[in-house]
Formats: sequence, C-alpha cells, structure tokens
Amino acid sequence: MKVISKLGQTSSSDDSYGRRGLEMFCNVPMGSEQQWISDNPEVLDLQDERLGFLGASLLAFLLQKSGNGPSRAPVTPDLPYVHSIRFLNVLGCGVGMSGACVLQSALEKSATLMTLCGLSPGENEVEKSNQNLKPWDAILLAADLTVGQCSSSLVTLRLNSSYSSLSVLEELVPRRQACHRGSRWSFGDTMKSSDGTEWKVGRRSAGGDVFLQRKDASGVEALGKALLKINTFETLTLTDFTWRKRPHMNS
Repeated sequence: MKVISKLGQTSSSDDSYGRRGLEMFCNVPMGSEQQWISDNPEVLDLQDERLGFLGASLLAFLLQKSGNGPSRAPVTPDLPYVHSIRFLNVLGCGVGMSGACVLQSALEKSATLMTLCGLSPGENEVEKSNQNLKPWDAILLAADLTVGQCSSSLVTLRLNSSYSSLSVLEELVPRRQACHRGSRWSFGDTMKSSDGTEWKVGRRSAGGDVFLQRKDASGVEALGKALLKINTFETLTLTDFTWRKRPHMNS
C-alpha cells in the first residue's frame, strides 16, 4: 500500500479554487468577472464560483462578523453589504467537507441568513438540475433543511445527481506528486494519506494527474435525516432512483 503525504483541503481538481475564493473577498481586481454581485443586497449567488475551503471560511467569517456587530459600515469594497445577505447560494463552489461545515456553523449562528443553497421561502418543489453536486453540497442542503428558514413547506426535492456522486469524495494528486520516486499508480490501487485515511485510484487525467476516491455517505445521510424531519416532504429524486417518504416515517 502506497502512502501519500498530503491531500488538499478543497477536494477540487483545480488548485485555483482557494485562490479564487480569496480574490473574491480580499479586493483583488477581477474585471468583468464580478457578475456574481447582485443588485439586491439580500441576495448573493455564488453558484459554481471557485470558492474552495479558504473562500468558504472567509465568507463564513464575514457573515458572522457582520451579523454580530452594530456597525453598518461596508466590510470590503467588493462585497459591501455582507450584513444584509439573507439568501446565499454556494452550491457547486468546491468548498469541501470542511468548508461546508464552516458555512453550516455560520448559518446556525446568523440571525438573518436564511439559506446556503439559494432556496426561497414557501417553496414546495426545489429543483437543482445540471449542477454536478458533490458530498459537501449534500451537507449544505441538509443544513438548509434543518437550520435554514426556507424549507418548512418543501414537498419535492429533485437533484440531477446520482447517489454515487453525492457519496464519493475525490482528491487530485498532481502528476509531479504522483510520479514521486518513480511510482506508477494504476486504477484500483489503494493509497493511504498521512492521517491514515484510505483512498483508491479512480481515474487519471490526460496530463497524468491522479484522482483518488473514497466513499463518504455522511452528506447523503445528513440530507436524508433532514428530509425526514420536514412534515410536508414526500419525494427525493436523484438520477438513479426516487425515494418517497411513507407517512409513518415522520419523526
């Protein structure tokens, strides 16, 4: 069994995820890329932006800081009204499991933030299609359903994702690290990270990068438990199956 010394925190195939998140909140010029800023100060839609773990952590810090103080002054020039955000969408931002937990904590502590996934109050049907959701996105959705304020009347949740995509974590090992000491990793090989976690080689890119995978159903399990607590909920639809809650399953 080969041992790898370090895995990234973002669970992303692109190391620019963390830099992108910092650029967005540290006043680094982005030119025409500022379309994520909304005219409505209560809405911040960051879907598919490359936040990564660092960007998620900084956003969570700003949300908590702005919600606890009496000042109405801008927090940053590029994101001047963090304190007024009520509807946030960070699905597809590559925040990783740690980033999702940090954002969930911010939601729990905020008196004004209502959603992390762009939900709207009173929605009966929620459809998140073509978004390539990952395990941490399931954590964010579960947080919305348990702590957020937009899910009390939810009946149907449709996710255009398979169970496997929501329950398999993937980490990138750059080609230069994969080729360290001349090692050649083949599909199905088992690796062990420095913390003892076992991963398997799932695929390789054309450039030689290796993608390690391991099962982690914690997000799906949290999502299922959250849905069971919503009295009005009836159906969860994934690409590979549909789950309907029986009446006696209400908690």
